[in-house]
Amino acid sequence: MDRVNHLINERFHVAYADPSGVWRLLQRMGFSHQVPATRAAERDEEEVDRWRTQVWPRAKRGR
Repeated sequence: MDRVNHLINERFHVAYADPSGVWRLLQRMGFSHQVPATRAAERDEEEVDRWRTQVWPRAKRGR
């Protein structure tokens, strides 16, 4: 929600002090939390595992 709040602030110069305000706004607009029902047929499990073990730890440290 932080990214959405930041975008709202940049575009409309409105800031929500409470992150739940952003969620309530999105709900009123008809948005919901969605999770894909299936995985992509083109998904390469070996590449996903490589990314998860090699790239993600480096990216996570950079935060």
